[in-house]
Order: sequence, then C-alpha cells, then structure tokens
Amino acid sequence: MLLLVAALAFTACGETVRGHALPGEVDVRKLDVGKYAVLPLDFRQDVYYHSLDKGKTHAIARLADNVAQGTDIDPALRYGIGRAMITAPAGLGGVMADVAMGVAEKHSMVFGFSARSRTTPLRNYTYASAEFEGEPDDGDTTGVAITVLQFPDEAAARAAAAELDQVDLLLAPDLNATVSLNKYSEAHGHWRPGVRSMVSTVARGQYVVHVYAVTPEPDLMALRTLTERTLDVQLPLLDVLPPLSAREMHRLDQDPDGVIRRVLDPGTHFFASPAFDTSRKTIVVGPRAFLHITEDRREWQRVLDLGGVDRIGMIHDGALLLRARDPRAAEQVWEARKDLPTTTPMPGPVDVPDTYCFDNPEEDSPAEPFVSIEHRHLCVLRYDRYVAVVMSNQVADVHQRAAAQYALLANSAYQ
Repeated sequence: MLLLVAALAFTACGETVRGHALPGEVDVRKLDVGKYAVLPLDFRQDVYYHSLDKGKTHAIARLADNVAQGTDIDPALRYGIGRAMITAPAGLGGVMADVAMGVAEKHSMVFGFSARSRTTPLRNYTYASAEFEGEPDDGDTTGVAITVLQFPDEAAARAAAAELDQVDLLLAPDLNATVSLNKYSEAHGHWRPGVRSMVSTVARGQYVVHVYAVTPEPDLMALRTLTERTLDVQLPLLDVLPPLSAREMHRLDQDPDGVIRRVLDPGTHFFASPAFDTSRKTIVVGPRAFLHITEDRREWQRVLDLGGVDRIGMIHDGALLLRARDPRAAEQVWEARKDLPTTTPMPGPVDVPDTYCFDNPEEDSPAEPFVSIEHRHLCVLRYDRYVAVVMSNQVADVHQRAAAQYALLANSAYQ
C-alpha cells in the first residue's frame, strides 16, 4: 500500500517547478487538468443535505479531535495501532468486552470514539486490531486504549460508567480485583493480579471515559500511574467539548472552515457519504483527529506543528489538503524533508508552480491516512496557506490531478 506518511513527511525530493502561487501569476485556465473539475465543490454539487448518519460521522470526527493521543500522555506512546468509530452499542463489541454492548444500549449511548496507542509498532499489520500484548510483544510494550462515549444526560453517563466496570469485573469475579485511583475517586476500576493490564471507567458530564492500560510488567502501581496520567490529559479535553443534542448533531456543518470545498474530488464522494475511520476517508478534521489515523505519530506531529496546521481535508481517491498557519508556514511544510533519498524523484507537471512529484514503491505498509491505497505516484503542491497531495497510478494522470488541485485552490482563493 502507498502511504501518505511518505508524502506529508516529504521523505524524498522530486523535480520542483518554482514559482509564487498567487492569484494572477498563473493562468490556471491554460493548465492541463484533464477531466478534473476546478471549481470549488459547492459550485459543482447541490447544497449539502443533512441527515442523522452524516451528522453522526461528523460528530464522531469532532469527538476524535478531543480524544487524547498517546503522545499527549507520553512521547513514547507514538504508535497508533487501531481506532474505531462507535455509531451504535454494537460497535463496542470490538473495543470492550461484549457485555458492554448491553450497558450502552440500556443507557442510550449516542456515539463514541476509541483509539489505541503503544510504545512499539505492530509487527504484523494484518492484525491491526490486535491487543497490546498480542503478536506477542515479549513484554516490552506500554499501551493505552481510550474510549469516549457520549450519553443523553449526566445521569445516564454516571450509571453507564459504574455498570460498564461492574459487568466486566464480573466476567471473572474470582480472579478480578477492584482498583481505586487516588486522583479520581469517582472512577471505577479493576485488574487481574499477575496480569499486566487494568481498566478504569469514569463519567465526565455526559461523557464516559474508559481507559485500558498496559505496562511491561504486572505492576499495579505503574498501571495506576499510567491510568491517572491518561485521565489528566483526557478529561480536560472533554471539558471544552460541549456534548451534542440530536438536533445539533443532525445540523453539524460539514465544512465550517471552507477546507473541503478546496479538495480535488473526482466524483461526488464528499457530498454522498462522509467517512472517517474507513479506507474511504472523506472528511475535514482537526490535527488530533488526523493523528488518530496515522501509525507513527512522531513524524506527522512534527510536520503539523511545523506549519501550525489546524485543519485537514481529505476526499477518497481525490486529494489530501492541509491548511497551515499562513503562506510561509505552508512553504515550510512543503519543503520539509524533501532531500531524504527514500523515494524516487520524478518530473513534475508542466507550468504548475511549487509542485514536486515522486514514486513510492512501498506496497506492504500499514494503513495510513491515505487518499487511495492503490496509487504509487504522488505530487505535492502548495498554494497560499495550503499544502496538497494528489496520487495516481499513471504519471500523466497524477500530473493532471496536481494541475487541477492547483487550479481549484486558485479558484477558491476569494473565500
């Protein structure tokens, strides 16, 4: 599979057509854009229509931007090994014990998001949902899984938090033991003595936070410390995220910052069906949500921080677009690490300023925030405060996509 981590980490150089991407300097009407549309998305499609399913997708992406990264807790927790959008109680089956589904349904869980981070990468990407101690990892891994669920009201959240812990503990009442947290007396928790993991569940307003912590040794003190450090980061993130009513979720703006309208879309993917945690990612998100769909967060975090990137738009089989702090910051992102010889440079499209292209021969890599997993030719371009990546299997086509994406950014510059 082709990784966009190679693209946005910019691990290679390519032929660069220098220029200043300012309106009027390039007549985008003369660029070879092939079959691709170069008007902003809202000029080409009917007005976006709201629905509960679409609203829930955007709500979960919004929540993901307020679910802690492993690196927020400890820089060593740099590897993301799985995440899940939870649209219904049944979605908890792959995240927590199956008995959790009944509790979530009983208390009318609205939606949730779960993400796993650990200190070592997965050794076999076929098992992307493997447990932290899976594969096995020889006891060298520290890991944290954070699951955040929204409930209709605070009473439901408090009841659900207590029951989620209780039903899990009672799966093996003779083996499990309750655990309290010094810093969070309201939290419910348990572990199995001699096992290197513990769980803790706490309500915060209408949210429930479930933490599954793993340490290299079955050390209860270390597990408590890791869990408390996780809650130290996670709970304040929820304090600044107002929960959504059904009406608010239904009416969420799909593109409040005008980012997705600037992203190359060969079809009607965005307006048809926004998607976040699938191979057909089509949505606009913030940096933390974006990092949840990366495998190695450290390099991505460096690139996002370098440019002060605040919004990321992606359309399946179209493009990935980063909005930087300003044009200078976008240039820094665009220039970053172009000189490392891990991919093969290739000529860029004619007359498209500030664009370089390269091949990435990697075919067996973990899933990343890709535009498409099949494409091996990439072009990276910048315009004003935006940096974009387009991909294709054909050189001529990737050049046309780059030209079209550049023209689209120019044509969107009035807003």
